[in-house]
Amino acid sequence: MRLGDPDRAFAAYSKARELWIAGGNQRSAAAALSGIANLLSDRGDFVGARKAFDESLQEFRKIGDMGDLASCSHNFGVLLTGQGDLPQARKYLEEALSIQREMKNDRGVASDLDDIGNVMLSIGELAGHSA
Repeated sequence: MRLGDPDRAFAAYSKARELWIAGGNQRSAAAALSGIANLLSDRGDFVGARKAFDESLQEFRKIGDMGDLASCSHNFGVLLTGQGDLPQARKYLEEALSIQREMKNDRGVASDLDDIGNVMLSIGELAGHSA
């Protein structure tokens, strides 16, 4: 949980997104939506967060912003891991990993591999295997 004022943060992200859309800046509008998704997740609104992440990912794909696509896909994978949706979490984390490898971002690769490892351990625990 982050400290601060989530209501004001939500209002700021929402207004920024509205202005970015009006100004034709698709990348910044998608980034604001990704911020909203993170905020909704922090608030425990996982249905809203999933919807916002999905829409944000679609927008990043449409405009071809690979760096933000990787970051958003990673964050969505982490949310899905926390929700126990491990197959979908793995899918989004592996998408992020593929992009990070393509961009030669070693830090992003390491972060994605770490979270994929966590998912794989959890899948093993669910299958009755020990790590």
